Amino acid sequence: MSPQTVNRLLATLLLVLLNITTSTASHSKARLNIYFEAQNMESTHFFKTQLLPLYENTELGNRIELRLVPYGRSHCDNIEKDYVCSCPHGDDECELMYLMSCVLHDYRHHGHAVDTVACIQGQPSMQAAMDECIAPLRPKQRKWYGQCSNNFRGHYLTWLQGLRTSALGVPLSNIPFVVLDGHVNDLAIENLQGEVCAALSHPKPSACF
Repeated sequence: MSPQTVNRLLATLLLVLLNITTSTASHSKARLNIYFEAQNMESTHFFKTQLLPLYENTELGNRIELRLVPYGRSHCDNIEKDYVCSCPHGDDECELMYLMSCVLHDYRHHGHAVDTVACIQGQPSMQAAMDECIAPLRPKQRKWYGQCSNNFRGHYLTWLQGLRTSALGVPLSNIPFVVLDGHVNDLAIENLQGEVCAALSHPKPSACF
């Protein structure tokens, strides 16, 4: 290969990299943190009417850095080398949040876990959630989620959700509690897409118009 050909290839590669960098930089992402409880009715309503519809639009979903934090007003203590949690709606809710925490731990990008977590949200029991939401997944996932949610790992991961909730440094005035780009946003509870679109810089996704 001649030096001229090598130089042309290097120049082409540089242009490609510059285009990728420019494209990435010009498409801002909204940072969306949602703090919720697994059997809280308002949280369930929010998932079904706001979060799921938002992620049905792939273009818009790709512009969000999502963190789901299932904990809310729960409380976990480290007792005898385990974490024991109490939840506002009882033990069933704690078990659902153990399961959610295991699912979320399995996904680097929480946006990819929205469907599964939304399915678990509002279920009456762990068994119902396993049957409806986990059973359709791959066998390896089913086994891991079942084991994780019933042992120390699930309890520990839920305790970590409590640390993330405490790190807010403010009381949860609503459940769900929405933080958008570092600011509490109560309007997003009823108009999530509108608030996310307002937070994004241009070019905005077509769904915002």
